[in-house]
Amino acid sequence: MISSLKLKFDIFNRRAVFLSADKLAVYHWHRGELGTSYLFDIDEQGQANFERYLQETPNTPLSIVVDVIEEEYRMDTIPHVFGPDRRAIIERKQSRLFRNSTYCHADIQDRDVTGRKDDNVLFMSLSNPGVIRPWLRLVEKYKVPLAGIYSLTSVIRSVLETLPDQPVNALVVSLQSISGLRQTYFYKKKLRVSRLAKMPRFGTSPYPAKIASEVEKIHRYMNSMRLVSQDEPLDIYFLANGELLDELKSLQTDSARMRHHMLDIDILARADGMKRTQITPFCDQFFMHHFLKRNMPNCYASGTETRYYQMRRIRHVLNSISMAMLLG
Repeated sequence: MISSLKLKFDIFNRRAVFLSADKLAVYHWHRGELGTSYLFDIDEQGQANFERYLQETPNTPLSIVVDVIEEEYRMDTIPHVFGPDRRAIIERKQSRLFRNSTYCHADIQDRDVTGRKDDNVLFMSLSNPGVIRPWLRLVEKYKVPLAGIYSLTSVIRSVLETLPDQPVNALVVSLQSISGLRQTYFYKKKLRVSRLAKMPRFGTSPYPAKIASEVEKIHRYMNSMRLVSQDEPLDIYFLANGELLDELKSLQTDSARMRHHMLDIDILARADGMKRTQITPFCDQFFMHHFLKRNMPNCYASGTETRYYQMRRIRHVLNSISMAMLLG
């Protein structure tokens, strides 16, 4: 990635923004592989550069993946109903849980096995909309087709599903260069909670002890909230590479209740079809490659924000129908 803006930009098929509280990175997807990427600061100059970028690039579809501390998760239950009744109940719950945010998502995960057999729902929200709104205003200004706004936890869950052994309790620990240390807990592949911790600049302070300390914090939190199933051990997956993985391994001790797995992101990336070699321990490029390679359901964006993307899809469908009729 680069910090300065180029005068000319190549033409790519689609692209995705990776947004943190400190930086915004744009990744282009070209012929089944990551193309050029660009990095923008979260300040007025960075917004001016991003606006210029939107002016000078083709109006291809754009997705936004968010990794910020201001993302909240609440487990709750709702009656097992359908259609408008379900939507109304979810909207009322969201308005009570997240009063100041319009970016909310409800993930209906499973049902209680006793009582009324209510639905168990994970409610998610970006509690600080100001993190994303300045960039959305520019996207709207230039009528960029916005495919959706996504949580990085959705990408991590998709990566977890590619692993050969599927654990019941899984804590995935990953480093992102522009955001920090993300720790995400899944129960039977369903997201339960996630936490982002700031990290010192790479190379200025030892990472292994800091990572181990943060993992211990979230482990204590999960135990206090009784989130971890006691019937199965907790499998902790560290996503990094090289020396950092070796150092992390030396700090961990497996037990009957906890198992540690060191996953080399370079091996994961190559298995995912990525040709670039992962030199640093950061997962940014691997996660964005994994995301752009797949079609994931929208998480936070409203219908108004994605209308240009939907119009584009409808236009392509109509063109395909017209071509088929012409050939017929």
